[in-house]
Amino acid sequence: MHGRTCLESDSLLLDPQFPDGNLLPIFPMIQVILFSTMKDERTTGPSRCMSTLRHLLAIPVLLCAGVHPLLVPGTAMADSGDQLSDSLDDLSVRDIVLFLTDDQRFDSLWAMPVVQERLQDAGIDFQNAYVTTPLCCPTRASLLSGGYLPSQVGVLTNTYPNGSILAFPDSDTLATHMQDAGYYTAMVGKYMNLYEDFAPYVPPGWSSFVSMVQSDDWYDFQAVTGSSTSDSSGSGQYRDVNQYITDFQRDQAIQAIQQAGDSPIFLVVGFAAPHFPAQPAEQDSGTFDGFQYRGGAWNEQDLSDKPSWLREYPLIDNVAAICNDDNWQRQLESLQSVDRAVDAILDTLDELGRLDSALLMYTSDNSQLWGEHRLVGKGVPYQEAVHVPLLVAHSQLEPGSNDDLVAVNLDLPATILEVAGVPAMGSGGSIMPLLIGGDSSGWRDHITLQNWSQSPPTWAALVTRDWKYMEYGTGETELYDLSSDPYEESSLHDDPDMASIAEELSLTLAQERGLAITSSYLDISQEDQPYEFQLQAWGGEEPYTWSISSKALPDELELSSSGIVSGVPLFPTVQEVVLLVSDSSRSAFTGLPQGHYKNMFMRVVDDDWGVSQDDSIPGDHPACSWGGSPRGAGPWALLPWLLAPLRRKGRSDT
Repeated sequence: MHGRTCLESDSLLLDPQFPDGNLLPIFPMIQVILFSTMKDERTTGPSRCMSTLRHLLAIPVLLCAGVHPLLVPGTAMADSGDQLSDSLDDLSVRDIVLFLTDDQRFDSLWAMPVVQERLQDAGIDFQNAYVTTPLCCPTRASLLSGGYLPSQVGVLTNTYPNGSILAFPDSDTLATHMQDAGYYTAMVGKYMNLYEDFAPYVPPGWSSFVSMVQSDDWYDFQAVTGSSTSDSSGSGQYRDVNQYITDFQRDQAIQAIQQAGDSPIFLVVGFAAPHFPAQPAEQDSGTFDGFQYRGGAWNEQDLSDKPSWLREYPLIDNVAAICNDDNWQRQLESLQSVDRAVDAILDTLDELGRLDSALLMYTSDNSQLWGEHRLVGKGVPYQEAVHVPLLVAHSQLEPGSNDDLVAVNLDLPATILEVAGVPAMGSGGSIMPLLIGGDSSGWRDHITLQNWSQSPPTWAALVTRDWKYMEYGTGETELYDLSSDPYEESSLHDDPDMASIAEELSLTLAQERGLAITSSYLDISQEDQPYEFQLQAWGGEEPYTWSISSKALPDELELSSSGIVSGVPLFPTVQEVVLLVSDSSRSAFTGLPQGHYKNMFMRVVDDDWGVSQDDSIPGDHPACSWGGSPRGAGPWALLPWLLAPLRRKGRSDT
């Protein structure tokens, strides 16, 4: 096995696997409710049940009528027209295979000789491919929805209530449409976060479904195998696996291809690699010993142009650098088995006479930082997190490179549906004009990016070929000229000569970002003193409606539907409350308004307490990132702050 000496923990990473705070204790109750109400109908997958339950219990308003037009990032999309139809007729596509890695950097393909030779050199290499939300579950849910924006799908993060399988309505998806169109649909590998809590559930639309139940040991884990129809979910079988995980995924993908018979194939292979723990196959262990990454803005020395949440990050010291190098070595080593798996799957297609008519796509659900700007992980707006590899190959396509902007989670589903002759759904556009040399003059000129996790602060960004503009819920902004500063080392947001560019990009972004709570914290209140605080949100469609989803404000404080917290608190206390804001739109995918949950702490202090702004602890502070922070802080980091008022009260009483 692969021997390492450094601590293998996501606590070293800015990798918000649990970005929604300490909400998991309510999950078992929800699971019981879901399983007690689930029926064998198309609308009752686990995430559909949760979507309905969440609507009934937590979203108090469905007042608007009609369907709100989707706000598509980069509204100018290519019109296929007769020219594209003729070219599509000439392009013989029978089978569609999507290779989806997990957390793979866009600049790591050099370590994969097979992918380079058979996909990159033989296909089209997209240089400006992005995911609109750089986290695993939002990207996967957006892809499988048929290409709707995460804000329209309702899967904003990796964990409940803002994400995971619980938030994904799975009855009317890319899979169900492809299966209805006659495709043998196969899903192999990672499905959705928290799937293990619903196994052996098989979502609708999969002729063959093989998903891993999470395990830290890639040689010893459980998998679920099963099938379903487009009208109904299925129940799979547990399978104990003692095989290297990527090899197992390879074999299952090959088996699905062999079982398809005469039907066209739609195959998604969701590799676990190179996501943490990035356990390489035994034969690959040590392959990249000695590899170090010090590229781009690694360990950036001057963060004075960066927002406040980032300026507090320390420089990467020698110990952290050694451990990070070890992690990157493991990631590259784990990709070697992916490289061989792609080779074997393509060989199988070739042996069955399917390769020449197969449309092959290779991408990742997000990328990640390897120390740029002192950061390690994902979930941030910087290029290393949002910019992903995208290769598209077909025997009849002319190999080359393309620098048009592609939103992977929106445009790939649109492409798949068009190739399959299935009516369009979702927020993206088919990239066929970019593949076959059609008229792409009307293609998108920007992509809107967004993230809803609590660390770093809520942000939204807009990227063009040359510019990246970012806004945070704190009111801070960044602006980068990507043509001259591709590593985003010098923000131009304070440059008066750039004001008109920033304003133009800001206006576009304001029209397209999804609904999000931008308030980071609730102000401290004092006992027996009137209190009033206006919560803030952006995006979606106003007016907004605010409510308390779970837990509670301190006694005598109330939240109005307009987002005002007010009252006269009577006793010193610290309480956690989970807030929900919903807008006035209707998603074309879910039929529900957009919504965003956020947990905050409310502190009431006595008259002896010296109140200052520094005494508040924003919900976006790294200490509030319950899944771990770059300094290894977790929920215990809050303990001194939580106990401070009570200790102070005790001292005053004596």
